[in-house]
Amino acid sequence: MSDTVMAQLDGTGVSVPNPMPDIELQDEAPAESQEKREDLSGPELTSLFRREATEQGDAVRGPIYLDELVDEDADIRPAVYYKRLTRDERLSLQKRHREMAAEGDTTSEDVSLMIFIERARGADGKRLFATMQLEEAQAANWNAECISRVVGEMADGSRTRLSDEDLGNS
Repeated sequence: MSDTVMAQLDGTGVSVPNPMPDIELQDEAPAESQEKREDLSGPELTSLFRREATEQGDAVRGPIYLDELVDEDADIRPAVYYKRLTRDERLSLQKRHREMAAEGDTTSEDVSLMIFIERARGADGKRLFATMQLEEAQAANWNAECISRVVGEMADGSRTRLSDEDLGNS
């Protein structure tokens, strides 16, 4: 599958990048975690991994603003939040992607929409679309470029390390 797929929406071509390579890279360590001392014991590393998973993995990240969905002078500024994917969530998304491919539904637009539905959260960290099915979102004809941008920002943000200030530990 190519990194970019042309999708047809209302008769206009929209170029939407394929989000799956980003999903597959999300549990790679950020570069800054590789800069310090290297002589740690197994228990020390285990402790670091546990702390990082708790502090960074459970943190609500964002907001990502959805400015494309409202006029410039609107009184609201819609936003979504997200968390890093757990290993199980990443594997579940990969499985669903393989199932979509087997059914012939592998446009980047559909994959981005699936990821958005699974990852979008409110500021409280709760899933916004917990009961929504992909088919329901497809039928609603959501803004594909906005969804693709947000999914890309979620992937980029998931590979960063939040500071103590971001985590509220300052």
